[in-house]
Amino acid sequence: LQDEALLRLLYEEARGRVLGGATPDPPEGTELGALSARLRLGPFRGGHHSPATLRPLLRELLPPPRGRGGLWGVLLRRGPGPPPEQELLEAFARTPGPQEPPAELLRAFLRRCHRLPGYGCAFFPGAIERPPGGLLGRGGLLPVSVAVGLEGVTIIDPREKQVLLSLSYPELSWELVGAVGQEGAEGGQEGAEGAQPPQLWLEFDGEHEGAPVNRLLRVFSPQAELMSALIECCIELGAGPGRGPAWPRPSESAPVQRQESVTRPRLQRLATIDYVRDGQELRRVKPPRRSASFFGRGGGSGTETG
Repeated sequence: LQDEALLRLLYEEARGRVLGGATPDPPEGTELGALSARLRLGPFRGGHHSPATLRPLLRELLPPPRGRGGLWGVLLRRGPGPPPEQELLEAFARTPGPQEPPAELLRAFLRRCHRLPGYGCAFFPGAIERPPGGLLGRGGLLPVSVAVGLEGVTIIDPREKQVLLSLSYPELSWELVGAVGQEGAEGGQEGAEGAQPPQLWLEFDGEHEGAPVNRLLRVFSPQAELMSALIECCIELGAGPGRGPAWPRPSESAPVQRQESVTRPRLQRLATIDYVRDGQELRRVKPPRRSASFFGRGGGSGTETG
């Protein structure tokens, strides 16, 4: 893209999403802020720019800090490192000099944004079950944002601005449960009260005591049907015209592809069901054994999970 006006529009859209907290708190947040400072203030000048000149602009240059608000949030966010305006100044000093055209700065900002989790995705509200534990020994539901895009599905804690789970389409199978009109779903007004919202079940690889297992994560959301449809649409778009699906759809006899990204995020914050296949019956893991996916949709009908 060469048109600087279009690049500027894309930059403003991406910058607004980052500053609005639509994406998780990026580790490159300071670098993104420095590029914004370079575009706004011009090339860095050591005798002119200082932490004091950047401090009033922090809200316009840096994404909001993650975590809780109030006194506890301030105490938890305060670390031994330098203040944000000092870090921003140091990153600003590393930005290109006056010879760099604005269009290249805009492209650099957009390239960094493309690597952010959830960038270019559709976001859906949802909730997942918390694992039991903590001071009160209770689980409950954790509100999450579900980002669905061309590459995969990401589960985000919108309050802490953290990625809880990120799965590419070769790494997952999915199933929609409880949608209106679906076989076995509640119909009409009878029984509607107290009924659970539709659920999107995600299946992916994990480990239990060092052995590979399959994991199930249940996402409650009134928009679960939209999520499922968009996942299928993204997989078909990735296939392109005249070709098969870009992502493999695991059969019941083939294991879901195992990749590192499903084990890196904060899995201890997810209440998942670990299972293996014992003959034709599914059971909890003990002892751990490898199993095949029992969802037909990967990368669409599955058998019952319960």
